[in-house]
Amino acid sequence: MATNVIEKEIALEPTRVLEIEPSGVQIDSAGQCWRNILVRCPKGMIADDLRSAKVWKRVQASRMAALIKLDHLFVLGFDESWSVRATVTHASSTEAHLAIERVGSFREQGQTFWSDGTLEVYWDGVAYGVRRVSDKVRIINEGHTTEALAADAARRSYPKVVG
Repeated sequence: MATNVIEKEIALEPTRVLEIEPSGVQIDSAGQCWRNILVRCPKGMIADDLRSAKVWKRVQASRMAALIKLDHLFVLGFDESWSVRATVTHASSTEAHLAIERVGSFREQGQTFWSDGTLEVYWDGVAYGVRRVSDKVRIINEGHTTEALAADAARRSYPKVVG
């Protein structure tokens, strides 16, 4: 009995590598031997993406944000759910290679932002904001530096009973 096997060629789309923006790089301190740097990743990036030296292309093209050998990095995911500690082992004008020391969760397991069922606090990548739970529409235009300030603003947004 002969069996017919149909082979189908599947065209795979090349995956787009997310790149870290120079604005996401903040130098905390610069000593005699190395710098301590905070890096905030774009939405959709995962810790494993840092293994690719190409994610640093835009950063390395920036004179103010470019990484150099021996820089110590503290990298946060967009939603601050994970963190990475790493050291730059090699840097060029187009890429940076890291020795990843530790990958971990930044927030405690199951910890969520403040919510009262109607309004909730969320992280937008730059600041904490307040939005409605039902449709995720932002209701307070300004961002807040801490989760507590955003939760306080949400509580103050409700009408007050005057009596």
